[in-house]
Amino acid sequence: MVSENLPDYFTSRGLQHTAPERLNASLRLVLDTMPTLLYGEAEAELTAEELAILKKGGIDLDTVIVRDPLAETAVKYAAIIESSLSIKEAAAGMGKAASHLRQMIARRTLYSLLLDNRRYIPAFQFTKTGSLVQNIAKVNAVLRPDLHPVEVFEWYTEADPDLFVNDDEDQTVSPIIWLSNGFDVKPVVSLAKRL
Repeated sequence: MVSENLPDYFTSRGLQHTAPERLNASLRLVLDTMPTLLYGEAEAELTAEELAILKKGGIDLDTVIVRDPLAETAVKYAAIIESSLSIKEAAAGMGKAASHLRQMIARRTLYSLLLDNRRYIPAFQFTKTGSLVQNIAKVNAVLRPDLHPVEVFEWYTEADPDLFVNDDEDQTVSPIIWLSNGFDVKPVVSLAKRL
């Protein structure tokens, strides 16, 4: 990622380019709402018997973890928050009243999240003209409400092996690309129900 142009990096992933300070503020908001998890040294948290079993099984307890999945999730979550729209912004882009969007949110046909008493509407659901991606409301309606926002974002934006174009199994697309191209919504609804 270091060699990539950051605006292109963000926009190619459905996110708006943003100033680092704003992204840091969103990251702080996300981290403040996440449960606190403490990482400790394995030797300090496990009994001698547990350590012996792990070592016998070939686990190297001295290995340093380079990736931190929790940190990666928090950063993605902050990016989703930062690129999200308010109800007012989304309503203006759609040419609808804010009350209409609130009804869509209540019916769960418009995906949103509530964080620190503020409603966020992730931008990946919208076209460049501000309208909703075709048939996304039908998909949103079947998503489980307890799914994590990063899980929803990744599912919508990453290629799915069950969504391939023109019977070419090597040409898989993401649910959002599938919907954006006007393909049949039924396979995407079916996949969303299985999340």
